[in-house]
Amino acid sequence: MATKKTVRAAAKPAKSKTKQATSSKTSSKAGSKACAKTAAAAVSFKPSDRIQRQKNVAWRLIDGEAVIITPSDSTMHSLNETGTRIWELLGQNQTVAQVAERIREEFDVTPEVAQKDTLWFIQCLSKKGLVSKG
Repeated sequence: MATKKTVRAAAKPAKSKTKQATSSKTSSKAGSKACAKTAAAAVSFKPSDRIQRQKNVAWRLIDGEAVIITPSDSTMHSLNETGTRIWELLGQNQTVAQVAERIREEFDVTPEVAQKDTLWFIQCLSKKGLVSKG
């Protein structure tokens, strides 16, 4: 039987040379607070939308986790396992629904949880200027 994994993707600020940010835990409450602090206007996403990563965003995989630099303020964000997987899938020209389905399969969660958490995380990435509708 597959082990259940936490699905809520989270971007936690990492230390940066240009801006010192406090780390947040990857729980849904901490992740929500981190997402809510961003100033950019929210864009609404639907399951049928294709999302693309911004081309000017620098990122790398370090020890299996994505580290992304927000271009507007040079803040580094370290993603948890789920966030990293969503980030990788967004580079494959898939719809939100397709990404959520892959998350459901790989993390053994219900379709509702996968859809909700994928949309929430994409919304957070959008607020930080890291993704847009494709």
